[in-house]
Amino acid sequence: MPDASGLQAAMDAAYDRAGYDADTDYSRPPVPPLNPDDATWAAALLAARASATAAGPLPASNPTPDPLP
Repeated sequence: MPDASGLQAAMDAAYDRAGYDADTDYSRPPVPPLNPDDATWAAALLAARASATAAGPLPASNPTPDPLP
């Protein structure tokens, strides 16, 4: 599989520049609501991100896992 770190960096930069974090309240449930399977996936992803954030940044040799099932 090709290294996607450059793509992730580009996506992160575009997200930051667009200000989506200011427009979206991630503490509230999405509208429309997610289906049960997607809600379970999203909850697990958010818990993993919160855990990773509490532990500090990941080293460059251990990128964040692909969130897709």
